[in-house]
Amino acid sequence: MKTGRNILAIMLLAMLAACSSMECPLNSMVRLNYGVYNASQQRDTLIDTTTISTPRKTGIDSVLVNRLYKDSTFTVPVSYTNERDTFFFDFKSNENVARRDTVVVSKTDRMHFESIECAATYFHTISGVSTTTHAIDSVVIYNKEVDYDSSKEHFRIYLHPRD
Repeated sequence: MKTGRNILAIMLLAMLAACSSMECPLNSMVRLNYGVYNASQQRDTLIDTTTISTPRKTGIDSVLVNRLYKDSTFTVPVSYTNERDTFFFDFKSNENVARRDTVVVSKTDRMHFESIECAATYFHTISGVSTTTHAIDSVVIYNKEVDYDSSKEHFRIYLHPRD
């Protein structure tokens, strides 16, 4: 009887040791982080109310960020497997002057696995960015690797000065 308990205890310990303690990330979404800067490369804020959207296959734009105002940073989600992501930046001044710019981010995607217990996600390498220039002067790639690190600034966006 005592030998049976010892064997049972050893089997229980072996099963506990075999279990994985891997914890999957709670937020497995990756995002593009933008910082707003002025011409002298100092951190600045948005002085126009800004809405950011992206086109969908249905033909209706999907709003990603609604009515930013006086923010110096913002984030937008990145698609998992598109070669390019298109974003519409709609700027509206206090005088109701509306301007729209289109920002296109080119990237390569790579599947990322934490563990077999966790769902796969995608990390990205930014290969280029282009923009129209109605309100935006330029967008500069600051950090091209996009992963879980939400503290990384990926882009610096420079706006035209307003009169």
